[in-house]
Amino acid sequence: VFDELVKAGKIRHFGLSNESSWGVMRFIAEADKGVGPRLVALQNAYNFVNRSFEVNLAEVCEREQVSLLAYSPLGQGYLTGK
Repeated sequence: VFDELVKAGKIRHFGLSNESSWGVMRFIAEADKGVGPRLVALQNAYNFVNRSFEVNLAEVCEREQVSLLAYSPLGQGYLTGK
């Protein structure tokens, strides 16, 4: 479906949210086989408290040229004292 939307010009790029490194690699592998568009961005939580992105996803994203769109950079208010 997303491949059809890209080809129709309804969306420019495709991204994922809250995905693991295994899931990112599966999407990339399928796109490389021609099944759907290639992933260009990943939206996962990333802040001073939640640094799980750095464990595996950072390396996957760097090597596969996938951008991170971090959400909850203030830890849902925790880092501001709320």
